[in-house]
Amino acid sequence: MNIKNHEIIHEISRGAITTVYKAQHLNLNRTVILKVLNPQWLREQDLLKRFKREARISAHLQHPNIVNVYDFHISPDLVYISLEYVEGGTLEQLIHEKQPLALPQIISIVRDTLKALDYAHGKGVIHRDIKPGNILIDSNFTARLTDFGLASFQDMPGVTAQGQSMGTPAYMPPELIRGEKAGIQSDLYSLGLTLYEMLCGTNPFQKENTAATLQAVLSEEAADIASLRPEAPRLLTDMTRQLMARAPQERPPNAAVLLQQIEKTEAPATDSPAAKKKSPYWLPGFGVLLIAVLFYFILFTPRQEEQAVPPETLSSVQDSVPPAPATDNKQPAEKSGPRQSPIKTADNSPPVTLPSGPSPTETELPATGSIYVSCSPWAKVLLDGDSVDVTPLKQALELTPGTHRLELINPNYKSESFTVNIVAGKKDTLNVRLRPNFAYLMIKATPWARIYINDKYKEDTPLKQALIVPAGRNIIRLVNPALGTITDTLSVRAGERLEKHFRFAR
Repeated sequence: MNIKNHEIIHEISRGAITTVYKAQHLNLNRTVILKVLNPQWLREQDLLKRFKREARISAHLQHPNIVNVYDFHISPDLVYISLEYVEGGTLEQLIHEKQPLALPQIISIVRDTLKALDYAHGKGVIHRDIKPGNILIDSNFTARLTDFGLASFQDMPGVTAQGQSMGTPAYMPPELIRGEKAGIQSDLYSLGLTLYEMLCGTNPFQKENTAATLQAVLSEEAADIASLRPEAPRLLTDMTRQLMARAPQERPPNAAVLLQQIEKTEAPATDSPAAKKKSPYWLPGFGVLLIAVLFYFILFTPRQEEQAVPPETLSSVQDSVPPAPATDNKQPAEKSGPRQSPIKTADNSPPVTLPSGPSPTETELPATGSIYVSCSPWAKVLLDGDSVDVTPLKQALELTPGTHRLELINPNYKSESFTVNIVAGKKDTLNVRLRPNFAYLMIKATPWARIYINDKYKEDTPLKQALIVPAGRNIIRLVNPALGTITDTLSVRAGERLEKHFRFAR
């Protein structure tokens, strides 16, 4: 089974809204996760907006503790997001399989998640759905935050998927249940519930239905951690209590403060799940003594080779060997060890052997070449007509040798396309600055109006700043519920700045 240029390896999960597959990208030979919108939802604009939002927000987030989104595709009969494949499972699965989680593991996961949130919040992004199911644990036991489908920039309105609350009920902070705006403290509250679940094995507010769950979040107190996990350190119990405070202002101000608390805590066993043991006090001194003894023997013990071959003979041998060409790429050693080439000396003394590398015929040429694409501002990258990634790229694109077509697309800028010739083993770089394809339009309306550009609502007057409109022909519609509608057509050029004043007749 293929979906566009992806070969499906197997289905991972099937939900009411999306189906998730493990897949192989055929052009890039890259394993990915495909999150595909189920067919019955293809006409639901809220869900399409959610998919676009997740891809575009994630394109701004490049961090080792955040799962990378490569690409998204929206057409009348197919909608999907392509994400980085992480070998491992979710924290939710880990809690169910390994309960109780070891305390060093819990601290490692919390630390990684705080790093991801500190970075995302610094970029102005609020996740709004922190929970164990949205935290992946990879094969190195690194926590990776994923699923930014409900995320938003702090200055943007949110999107609610069809039939869903804003977030997962059992992890929703009280202020979101009351309809208030999400902020940094909202994510921290949800992380507090996740931490509680790691410690105690259960969410304290999960009930038989959504209404009961939301009521529990608003009115019930969680069971004391000390009664469920007596050995839990004070660092974790205090942190959980701070994060789960009902009032946002009573929670920590940001993730960085909590990271500092973890780093300041002297707990060698909490550095990682496989913590290093403290060395005995005598080991450092013993190591210094051992190094000194070895140094003495190296300096003052004659070498067998120096006794067997006179200095002038070694010099002539070394001069006869051509220097190895400089290279940046280290060749891996053969399993059998380096081959030795015997060289006879002038006085028939025992032969001297010098290492020799593989012959030219033994060196295999790489099967692919690569190109790194840098674009300002961001752009969707199309390879031979297939969408493959969004800049900034995490790594260069590995391509088969030959000619390829690259396109860079940003809806507010003029698209650029290039023909590139990929050579096996060669690394190339393409740096592009896109040219604006929009204009600035300041609209004033008397007395006031709701502004629609090309049938899309923008905002109400008075405007704080000019609107960005695409170059070309635009239909402007102003609506005042009491005074009616004004419609106008306006053609603008890229880079142009215009001001229009409209007056409603009373």
